[in-house]
Amino acid sequence: RAMIACLAALLAACGARETSSTAPSPAAADAAGNRLVSLAAQADGRRCHDDWCVNAGADIAPSFERDGATHLLAPAQQAMPAPWDNAIVQADGAVLFGLVDTRTVMYSGGGASASALTLYRAAPGQAPVEVGLLPFGGEAEIRACFSDADVAARLQACADQYDFMAEISLDAANADGAPRLVLQTQAQTFPGRRSRSEDSLAQGPLSEADLTHWND
Repeated sequence: RAMIACLAALLAACGARETSSTAPSPAAADAAGNRLVSLAAQADGRRCHDDWCVNAGADIAPSFERDGATHLLAPAQQAMPAPWDNAIVQADGAVLFGLVDTRTVMYSGGGASASALTLYRAAPGQAPVEVGLLPFGGEAEIRACFSDADVAARLQACADQYDFMAEISLDAANADGAPRLVLQTQAQTFPGRRSRSEDSLAQGPLSEADLTHWND
């Protein structure tokens, strides 16, 4: 099931605002002049836009670079983050950028991962300030075949798959200075509707119609 959440209270540093019962309209820009932009990948691994860059990766201390100054970032919950591909350029010159941390675990019969996005706000001439932590993605895979009979019954779809995806955009109708962020999420399973609290083999053989993703 797709879920849209207005994150008006997330960015206290951007100014407080009341939430609205009206569903936001996701967009790459809003009426206040805030813009969602893509960061350009550089040969050295940094991601940049205009005169500023975000740097993070394996064996690289996360940092934000602007106007010749480098600010080290110390996200408490992240071990090896990567720059978020996008950023929000505010009408007042501040930027909202992020670091994505993905944790992975392997286990007998499958594996799982979960990603979180830490958002920072960097006002002109100031060091970045952490302003939010959002769920950003996840997946899990669980073995479902233990014999040739299972393989046949499952039509060779021998793993239950669970996926979670998130996307950030702007509320196009916002005209009040600070950006109003929209977080849209989607969860799905394959093959067909699966549940981690149920034994999938007890549900009986699959049909061709089951070999599709089911949106939760």
